[in-house]
Parts: sequence; C-alpha cells; structure tokens
Amino acid sequence: MARRRRFEHVRTIGEAHLDLDLMPPEILENFIREQWEGLNAFYADPKNEEAFQAWLPGYRARQRQKQQEAAREKAI
Repeated sequence: MARRRRFEHVRTIGEAHLDLDLMPPEILENFIREQWEGLNAFYADPKNEEAFQAWLPGYRARQRQKQQEAAREKAI
C-alpha cells in the first residue's frame, strides 16, 4: 500500500519518467490516461485552447485532491 501511495503524487511526465517501470500498473494506466486526455484536448486544435482549458481545471482539482489526501495520511 505504501508503494502505491508513493506514486500518487506524480503530476508530469518529467517527474515520472524515472519511476515508470516501478509504478503499479493501475496507477501507471491512470497517469497515462490523464496525460493523454490533456494532450488530445490541446492538440485537437492547437490554435484554440478552449478544449485544453476546459480539461485543465478538472486535472488540477484531481491533483489538489491527491495532495490533500497525502497530507492527511502523513498527518496521521
């Protein structure tokens, strides 16, 4: 369980590239899916960032929630 929590903080490919081989498959899959959704939203129409901007708040909210959960677990 601790190993799983270790990777929940990962937010960018730059932070994860060294640990991808160590990530549990379900966390790796979720990480790739989130990154892919954002890239698809942006590159579908790079001149119009509306799709990317629509995706970004939800992504940031999920990241904040993960950070808050990690902080709560650390405090316990």
